[in-house]
Amino acid sequence: MLVVRLELHNANTCEVSTIGSIKIANMGMSETNTADYNIGEFSGAVSPLAYGAEVCNSGYVLNHDRGMDVWTLVSKALKNLGYGKSKEEKPWR
Repeated sequence: MLVVRLELHNANTCEVSTIGSIKIANMGMSETNTADYNIGEFSGAVSPLAYGAEVCNSGYVLNHDRGMDVWTLVSKALKNLGYGKSKEEKPWR
């Protein structure tokens, strides 16, 4: 499982705030060179690992080539959550 956390670092106060995070979890152990992943998005400071953490958006990455770097997986996850689309294409935001 991967947890990608977006933090805001205040240059004046040195405070660090989590403003969003996603959890990318493998959907099963496969012996092939591809894998499927379940994606959960969490808003604000909610930790995706906290008991009862509420998912505000979810999706999947299917048939991801395991030979690709981790940032490609993160990019696919964000695209499948609707990021990079216009407001008309994602009415749930």
